[in-house]
Amino acid sequence: MFPFVANAVLALRWRTTVGQSLLLIATLAYARCFAFVFVDVTYRHPDPQGPIVFLFVGIYAVPVLAIL
Repeated sequence: MFPFVANAVLALRWRTTVGQSLLLIATLAYARCFAFVFVDVTYRHPDPQGPIVFLFVGIYAVPVLAIL
């Protein structure tokens, strides 16, 4: 949840239209990535140890969201 929390804090501080648009794009990109991981772990490759991936999805997304 760290990327969403970071976007929420930035949205409160960055009130320009361009800033809000960039934050929306970053949030949608992260949500799309998370949805892909969710479907992959839950349905495409079910494994008893699969849910541990959700602990690391936010950590791995931080560099990408920092660029966005």
